[in-house]
Amino acid sequence: VTAGGLLVYVMCLGAYIIPVALGPTNGLLFAQVVADSATIALNWPLAGAMTVIMLVVGTIPLIIVVIVQALMGLRRSAYPLRNRVASRLLYPFLDVFPTVIWVGITRTVALLVLAFLVLPEVVVIIFSFGPIASLTIPPEYVTLDGYAAFFNDPAWTRPLGRSFVYAGVDALIALVLGGLAAYGLARSSNKIFMLGLGILLFPLILPEIVPALSFYVFASSFGLTGTSLGIILGQAVTAIGLCAIISATVIRDVDVNLEHASRMSGASKFQTLKRVVAPLALPGLFVGGLYGFLNAFDNLVLPLFVAEGNQTIPVRMFVSMADSLNSIIAVVAALLILLLLVITGVAVTIMSRAVTQIDLAKVATR
Repeated sequence: VTAGGLLVYVMCLGAYIIPVALGPTNGLLFAQVVADSATIALNWPLAGAMTVIMLVVGTIPLIIVVIVQALMGLRRSAYPLRNRVASRLLYPFLDVFPTVIWVGITRTVALLVLAFLVLPEVVVIIFSFGPIASLTIPPEYVTLDGYAAFFNDPAWTRPLGRSFVYAGVDALIALVLGGLAAYGLARSSNKIFMLGLGILLFPLILPEIVPALSFYVFASSFGLTGTSLGIILGQAVTAIGLCAIISATVIRDVDVNLEHASRMSGASKFQTLKRVVAPLALPGLFVGGLYGFLNAFDNLVLPLFVAEGNQTIPVRMFVSMADSLNSIIAVVAALLILLLLVITGVAVTIMSRAVTQIDLAKVATR
């Protein structure tokens, strides 16, 4: 619960896309002030300083939690403080109602949360089958005009093709570099393994505006803004981390004794990796590559700063929303949802049939 709360805090601290998409918030949100300082005023030292301040503010709750846990650890007690607090405050409250009522309440809350998460996607899909000029629930009539307009307009299909190419290249980079990093971490000590996972996870949990602005300054310094190489390199950072985290957890579950037996039989290190480790870890690598692809394909904040005229489909969609809302935007959203479902379905199929079982819940907890 604490980790989830900290993650939400960090994500909301650097929120940029949703507030900008919902309306003008100039000067109201810190992330937008930072972005304007870097992209409009071109005051990179100020933007860098504000980014550091954002990171410090984001880590303060984490430091407090670590200190509290350390202090609680110093008090060696058979009955921890959290249990004493729960017995005095929480348990008496839970005893007010019978278990059946609490079960009903928790299930109702779970259904409401699921509805809150799923209903917006359902509404977008319904919008995509309505007239191009209007977004109403229910649609005035059912039509595929929005889909026809999307696939017949190069202004949309070119960014879509660009996104597939960039994400495909990022997936390959993530498979190679992330796979090698994953193997190195998986065969390290527990401390190095956890430290490596933390470093790989760091760009993924940072507010998106932070790595985006950092890479924007880097790309501007080397003339990479507006280039395919700049977008691919920027998106590869998080794709590599995501692929490596999934792959390392899977490779770590491969019995190391199989590698020892292979080496004792005369196989070289490369042959062992090729004929023993790779076949057993291949499903995990492939799943990591799939999620690396999806991470790069859906990336919006970084290409928004770096792409310029070389737009990807999320950037094209975001820019179009600023001009007008029509069913073509809903079509793009529906296609992105479909892509997510397809990749998730493929990943689940691979995980269920893999020799080495892949537990994404285990990956997340690590």
